[in-house]
Amino acid sequence: MSRSATVLAKNGKLLWPHLCVCCGTSHDLLDSGEPLTRTTAMGNKLTWHVPYCLSCKAHRHAARRGIVLVGGFVVPAFLFLTIVYAIQWQSWPTFFAGVSACIGGTWLLTKLNKIKANALMHSTCSHPFAPIRYLSSSGGKHTFEFVNETYGAAFEAMNKDS
Repeated sequence: MSRSATVLAKNGKLLWPHLCVCCGTSHDLLDSGEPLTRTTAMGNKLTWHVPYCLSCKAHRHAARRGIVLVGGFVVPAFLFLTIVYAIQWQSWPTFFAGVSACIGGTWLLTKLNKIKANALMHSTCSHPFAPIRYLSSSGGKHTFEFVNETYGAAFEAMNKDS
């Protein structure tokens, strides 16, 4: 389950509970937190520093690194090599074998990275990559979705409309 929280940002500022947004603990919190940046419909850039502990930052970083590696390098490289070899040999079977290798390699790397990120998580962690999602904004009100419902409730209480 998750919890949505719609809060009013006073001058673009929000209050964040002094707990890790992922696991809910207060130990080993990063001093500045991880930036969450969004651009409003008016073109204003808003940045909030979401608190994470060192352990959750590590599994989050591992999960993000895998997405960047697979999507940004591995898939384009495999596809490029597949096309080059298919053109050179003028062979459709080679092309389809290369595409199949691309899909299989991507699946394998994604699974291995997920296993690594999950291994870094502890029992109280709420999500390997995204324990918080920014959903929308309207008139200074911002809506977030928290996987950790307790954190979401604390966040909403701290930023309650007056």
